[in-house]
Amino acid sequence: MNDPQPPILPAPRPLQWALQRVASVGAHLVPGRFDLRPEAVLDRAAGLEGSREWGSERFIEPMSRVLREASAPPYTALARAVSQEVAVRAVRNRIRAERVLSAHPHLRDPRIERPIFVVGLPRSGTTLLQNLLAAEPGSRALQFWELTQPTAVHRDPAVDRARRQARAARDLRAAAWLAPEMSAVHDVRVDSAEECWLLMANSFAVLNYDLANGAQAFGDWLLQQDLGWAWAEYRRSLGILLAERPATTLVLKCPEHLWFLDHLLQTFPDACVVWAHRDPVRSAASYASMVTLSRRLMFGRVDAAALGAHVLRRFTQGIERAMAVRERADPARFADVRLEDLTADPLGTVARIRQGFGLPCTGEGLRRAAEHLVLPRHDAPGRHRYHPAQYGLAAPAVLPAVADYRVLAQLPAPPPPPRRALLVHPRFPITYWGFQYALPLSNRRASLPPLGLVSLAALLPTSWSLTLVDLNIEELSDEALAACDVVLLGGMRVQAESMDEVIARARAAGVRLVVGGPAATSDPERFA
Repeated sequence: MNDPQPPILPAPRPLQWALQRVASVGAHLVPGRFDLRPEAVLDRAAGLEGSREWGSERFIEPMSRVLREASAPPYTALARAVSQEVAVRAVRNRIRAERVLSAHPHLRDPRIERPIFVVGLPRSGTTLLQNLLAAEPGSRALQFWELTQPTAVHRDPAVDRARRQARAARDLRAAAWLAPEMSAVHDVRVDSAEECWLLMANSFAVLNYDLANGAQAFGDWLLQQDLGWAWAEYRRSLGILLAERPATTLVLKCPEHLWFLDHLLQTFPDACVVWAHRDPVRSAASYASMVTLSRRLMFGRVDAAALGAHVLRRFTQGIERAMAVRERADPARFADVRLEDLTADPLGTVARIRQGFGLPCTGEGLRRAAEHLVLPRHDAPGRHRYHPAQYGLAAPAVLPAVADYRVLAQLPAPPPPPRRALLVHPRFPITYWGFQYALPLSNRRASLPPLGLVSLAALLPTSWSLTLVDLNIEELSDEALAACDVVLLGGMRVQAESMDEVIARARAAGVRLVVGGPAATSDPERFA
């Protein structure tokens, strides 16, 4: 009962557990089956593509670092299998891109005019913004199938598209088997507009390996690097995709760009940057809940508090880095959008952004945007349930580090921390009511569940953090008393002696106390 709303379960699902076991057995029976040595990954990709022409070799260092981290505990055998597949695919994408660039040298310096970049903390409304902005005729976002395989696999455009989409569909089916809950968090489809970090993953210079997959040492290293080379490769990848499906304006979305805003502005000097804002506590909690799924795959189990602390640290770094860049940049290159304003008036927000940048904003574009708003989605608001307290993300812990950001984004003050209530069910003495001598025969520790307190819990505000202690099966610790704001105690007259003990301890600890139930109702003076 610690969580007012149930989090996504961190425990492995049966299918995932089975795959973990199969991967473990495979790794044991066939040593080197999931070989994450850089040379092994490069050799396998080169063998599959028949070429070792993968362009600049600067990607090898970040690839080596992230693979080295994924090859050691606590990463699971299944995590190593997935990491190997992802790495080989990225190198193969590089080889294929190099073929295209060799055949079309002009794409090494593509012409990309006034792209729109939607940035912001993850889970801050960036997906909705991208889709609405891309609805304007002549604009387009990048779809999942082309992001995961950015070069053609067949000369016939129709056959090529069908094959690439079929592979993307297989990827999504596999992801759904491993984490079926994800569709309620972020609904990814073959043709949905997605984040372009998938393109940058071919350079291995992506913070997602840290945030989503837990490679923290890699993330610390990456944030200290000059990634201009990776952004140049990213620009060339965009040129390849635009050559296949031209558009006047690219609408790109990647919260990760917030950490590397300096490279974005240098690589795209005329970029229009839309910064989506949301309360950092809610963003961090939502994101921590989402990446619980990928980390469950990587580690088997997830430490929610440690995950929340790490996400908060990285989010704070991203805010500080982006704000430092923005202080030096031309204000006209930025548009700020609060999630509350976007959800209250999505079409008006889109019109304001486009008109502010001097970009077209037609009735047809707004009509298409309105159509998008009514499309059915598995991740509709309310489907994803979480609470900051589940990840140790109390509001006061965030406020000092991001106070300047709140001013910039015109965000309201954070809500007060949730009230922490300790619900205590008193002990039964050795009587008919307790069944202490009969319980061992049925392998039980208590005869009556505290249904009264459970019913009370259902009536309390959902923002409260609740802890239930049944003294018939566990002790009431001093730490639990010190950590609560109020003790809610209820019981029958036969439990009065235990109630007196709890009352005395709560008063000694200086904790507010509320007593109810049959005992207090029948003898209120005793418990006053």
